[in-house]
Amino acid sequence: MENTKITIEFVTPFGHKVTVPTTMADYWKTLREYGRKRWTPANVPVHGIKMPLENYEDFPWEIIGATSPQTFRNDRGEEETVVYFQGQRYVKRTAEENKRMNLPKAIWFSRGVREVDPPFAGEPEYLRLITFSGPGRYKFPTFERPAQSNRAPAPASLEDRYEAAKAAITKHADTLSPEEKADLRKQLRDRGLTTPPQPLTLEFVEKYEAFVHNSVSQGERG
Repeated sequence: MENTKITIEFVTPFGHKVTVPTTMADYWKTLREYGRKRWTPANVPVHGIKMPLENYEDFPWEIIGATSPQTFRNDRGEEETVVYFQGQRYVKRTAEENKRMNLPKAIWFSRGVREVDPPFAGEPEYLRLITFSGPGRYKFPTFERPAQSNRAPAPASLEDRYEAAKAAITKHADTLSPEEKADLRKQLRDRGLTTPPQPLTLEFVEKYEAFVHNSVSQGERG
């Protein structure tokens, strides 16, 4: 069984679909190896990946090519926890258990649906990446770490965060009219966000992420 040959289809950050041969024994190793390069599953379920609630604490985000959850303050002073997947920003949402409606507690990551997204039944306002809810616990393998280091994996670098936000605003701009694009560029200039400092600073990246989030959200509401 472990020597059974299989293939896994990924999508690269450039949008190419690539099929990688592996075996059942190396399945998780292959997911992690390519996921850490931000290669993602070729097909994510329409309503997102489903996992038990307890797996929120130990879910290995690299196996789907996503960044680990990062928390920061937006321009309204509110804390937000986000992950980046395929250059898109997904925000953490929570719902407590509702016994009257027989709904369990849930944690999920979602983003607003955009005009460029494929049509979905029911015309949802939000697109979910993953939902943690319900009983049970999926046992993930323990990935080997370098023997000389017991530290947790490093969070997404400032460069990764900036590039992800830049990709999101570029995709958003592709849906705008020439006049709206000009206004977007002016807003970036007015906020001093057109030319990032070298090296990047946390303050600049957080301001840039907040601007991108607000711009994309306003476009979705519009």
